Amino acid sequence: MSASRMFTLNRNSSNTRLVTVLLAVGTFAFGVGEFASMTLLPSISSEMGVDEGTAGHIITAYALGVVLGAPVISAVGAKWPRKPLLLALLLLLTAGNLFVSAAPSMSWLVAGRFVSGIPHGAFIGLAMVTASSINLPTKQARAVSTVQMGITVATIVGVPLFTLVGQFGGWRASFVLMSVISAIALGMLWNTVPNQAGNKATNSRVELSALTNPKVLLTLVTGAIGFGGIFAVYSYFSSAFEGSHAGPGWAMSLILMLYGVGSTVGSYVAGFIHAKILLPAAMAFQVLLGLSAVLYAVGIGNAWVTGIAMVLIGASGGMVVPLQTRLMMAAGDAQTMAAAMNNVAFNLANALGPFLAGTAMSNGGTWASTGWIAAALALGGLFLLGANVLSDRRTPVTRYAVRFEPQTLTVPITGVVPVAK
Repeated sequence: MSASRMFTLNRNSSNTRLVTVLLAVGTFAFGVGEFASMTLLPSISSEMGVDEGTAGHIITAYALGVVLGAPVISAVGAKWPRKPLLLALLLLLTAGNLFVSAAPSMSWLVAGRFVSGIPHGAFIGLAMVTASSINLPTKQARAVSTVQMGITVATIVGVPLFTLVGQFGGWRASFVLMSVISAIALGMLWNTVPNQAGNKATNSRVELSALTNPKVLLTLVTGAIGFGGIFAVYSYFSSAFEGSHAGPGWAMSLILMLYGVGSTVGSYVAGFIHAKILLPAAMAFQVLLGLSAVLYAVGIGNAWVTGIAMVLIGASGGMVVPLQTRLMMAAGDAQTMAAAMNNVAFNLANALGPFLAGTAMSNGGTWASTGWIAAALALGGLFLLGANVLSDRRTPVTRYAVRFEPQTLTVPITGVVPVAK
């Protein structure tokens, strides 16, 4: 019996827990690559000789890479062996970050960020599936939670750390360090993750059917607009903090860390939401985002007010839980695609928010305009959530029971199973 086979059978071993943690390291590499790049915009714009709005195109490019890569890889690679696909996705991220660190011009930098974004959604979804499959049924929820924790740690610890690296060593050093982390995760997973077959029960037609489902598409657009407000502020926070002389660099790093704490608390609270009140709960988070965005806009230049606003904006990110659950409910049998489409919605927001905020600033707007753009997007998201409610009144979504794991700190969804009528 091969070593990989023995590993697969021993689902309660310390090796299984190690693989789960290493998968979380992989999600950390993707999370820090996505979010830390936003805090590096001042350094990038200075070296490249462009304004922050133009530098923000790297955020949009990464998000578009996710939007393209997540559904395509999820549909095409659903039946592929999982280990080679996981390693290939990490290799692409590593190569993309190395390319970005050596980019000679803004156009090459944008291209590198686009390539780096392609494996993002597919890796996170596949990592959660792999972690779940190698653990005992009683530990699958915790395994998924551990993998998702990589994103949480990226926002709380990774982003402030890479911000400091960028301030003292330059933004290129930050991207080199990102590639080192993903390369380490790749090497360790190469030696530990078991070989597993892909999902033979699905096919591209079933998965792609989610893209023609009106409720899935409406929820996707809702997430893209609603979450756009978070990224409109977060993407330019470092530039706004420095440009408005709100406080010293250490205070900026502290606020970024507190944002991560707020995001964690918001996701934790959202873990207790009942499936019957998904849309009202999402509306509550959307209102929180709108009000905190207004507070951010009027408090620009004041470190205390800015810090409070950023914590609340982070907490509003708990909206990802009810929206992801609704996506999975609306998608029916196309669950793999539904999980990928949640990343698509999140990154469409990551493309739209910074683009609108950057456009506003490039046309004479002040740093406060990022907050006002966020408030406008939050209002748009609230309107679209109302459209979801009206849609359900006409055609109710198939009832599902959604189980939550209270200890999960980021997107705490452990599964969606049909309920007999």
